[in-house]
Formats: sequence, structure tokens, C-alpha cells
Amino acid sequence: MFRNLQKALAIYGGGNTGTEEPPIRDKSDLVEYLRHLVAVTVAYLAERKIDAAAIKQARGLEKVALLADAVEALIETDEAKREYLAKARAASRVYKAILPDPASSEFSPDVVLISVLAERIRSMMPKPDIKAIMQDVEDLLDRSVAPIPYETPDDPEVIDISQIDFDKLREKFDTGKKRTEAERLRALLNQKLTAMVARNPTRADFLERFQNLIDSYNSGSHNIEAFFKALVKLAEDLSEEEQKAVREGLSEEEKAVFDILTKPEPELSDKERDQVKAVCRDLLQALKDEKLVIDWTKKETARGAVRQAIEVILDGGLPDAYDETVFNTKCDTLYRHVFDAYQGGGESIYAAA
Repeated sequence: MFRNLQKALAIYGGGNTGTEEPPIRDKSDLVEYLRHLVAVTVAYLAERKIDAAAIKQARGLEKVALLADAVEALIETDEAKREYLAKARAASRVYKAILPDPASSEFSPDVVLISVLAERIRSMMPKPDIKAIMQDVEDLLDRSVAPIPYETPDDPEVIDISQIDFDKLREKFDTGKKRTEAERLRALLNQKLTAMVARNPTRADFLERFQNLIDSYNSGSHNIEAFFKALVKLAEDLSEEEQKAVREGLSEEEKAVFDILTKPEPELSDKERDQVKAVCRDLLQALKDEKLVIDWTKKETARGAVRQAIEVILDGGLPDAYDETVFNTKCDTLYRHVFDAYQGGGESIYAAA
């Protein structure tokens, strides 16, 4: 689809496509192509028992409910979700290409519906770059070209994983749109895990566990109920993980250093664990005060000074449980973490958070 779409847009715009095909001299061919894309997409909706005409005619809460039902049907699997978003993106791009031609009015109701559904699906997905996500529909969703209103009220529930009422979450799943609720929780966990692993690399096993859940669901090994249950359990475990820093009496960045120095080895007594905590605090303070200068990662001498400080402070403060092999491994891992997490001059992923 996209190869044909890019070719059509390039030819229409007068670009050199490197083909033998003659250029399109007016918008008629592009209009016909849009008619084809819209028909294919509406048929795709119908195959999933989504009545596009009924949604366009509905008003108020009825429209909101029909849109929610449609989204639920379109996110049955990751493959189905990707397929619909690809169709919607193609229709949107060609529609924008023919604007402001009067012929566009023929397609406005369908294209707006198609794109609103896509927008709602994207709103539940991870948002590493919201500007890129919205670029495809920002022009199209100018409601001035839409002959019918599409109400999209803001969801008042902004879930903070540390304050999730898991019983209420399960109840909402049982009584609502199951795939929609699972998709929202999945997106939340994706964002949360990305941030948590960036701040503490020892949490990578949670990210692996999350990906395994998604792979199992997409392969059909889990139904939607089992998938949601597993996501909730992961959310509970992440909430518990976040509380560990508080119980240990450490800040988030101190906890990251502490975990690197203690996981998966060596075995430590309570007294030795307290000794390691003190080393974490001393090391971070020394690095911030003296070594993490602006652009330190770009300067060989500054990088060497940071690495040396790590080795010297750890060597002078860690308990005897750290043999030479373990010590060297910890120094390597800790240096990589500092390199990734601290930009210098007071800038770090912790300051950003």
C-alpha cells in the first residue's frame, strides 16, 4: 500500500520517481485513489462488525459508545491494530494531498471517522514522541472540514502506577471494554518500565518479562483475561519495586547504584549492606561535586577521571565480600550506568524526572 501511496503523492507533486509512468496532470487520479482507500478501509471496518454509517449518524453519548466499541474491535491483536493504522495513515495522507479541492467534501465524513478511530488507538499506545504521532492527523482533524462533530472528551483518570487501586482496575476490566482496558494498562507499563530501567538498569528483567507477556498474547498463548491478569501482576510488582528505595532509606539514584553493587552478588550481611549504602552516597556526592562536569562524556580526560573516582571510592569503601573479579565487574557496570544517566553540570535522568 505505502509503495503505491508514495508513488502517487510523488507523481502528483511533480517529483521524479524514476519510473516510466506519466505524471498526474490534475487531481482526478489522486481522488480516485482516495476513493479506493476509503472503500477498502470502510470494508475493513465492516468485516469487524463496525458500522461506519451508524457512527457518522449517531450523536452525543451514542456516538461515544459506538466509537469505543469500534476501537475495542480494532485492537484485538497487535497485527490488527497495525493494519488498521496503516490504512488510516494512507487515507489521511491522500486526503490532505487533495485539499482544498471541492472533491474532498465527498470523503470528509469517512476520512474524519477513520482518523478519529486511529487517533483514539494511538492515544492508548506508548508515546515516546507525541509530535511524530500526531503529525499524520493534525491537519485532517481540523474540525472545520468535518461536517459532523466527533466528541472526544478527555479521560479524567490519569493513572499513577504507585497509586493504582488494583481491585478497582480489575473491576473496570470485568465490566468494560476488555481489550481497551488492557491496551491502556499495557501503554502505561511500557512508559513506566522505560523510565524505570533508564534510572536503574538492574530492572531490565521486568522489561524482559513485559515483552514476553506481549509475545505470548500475540501468539495466542494468552487470552485477553489471562493477559490482563498478568499485566496487573506486573504492575503490582513494579509498584512494590518502587517502594524498595524508600524502605532501604535511599533516593532513586542511590538505589540504582546500590542495586548495581549488590545484584546478583555478593551475599552481604545487614552490616555490610549498610556499608555499601554509605559508599553509594559518598560516590554520588564525590562525582557530582568534582567529576561530572559539563560534557564530561565527550572529553577523554574527564571520562578517565570519572572511571578512576569510581574505582578509588569503591576500593576504599566496599566490604571484603567483593573479590577482584566481582569488584572489576561492578566498576564496569557502574561506569556504564553513570555514563548513560549523567550528562554533567547537574543534568541527569534523575533531575529530568
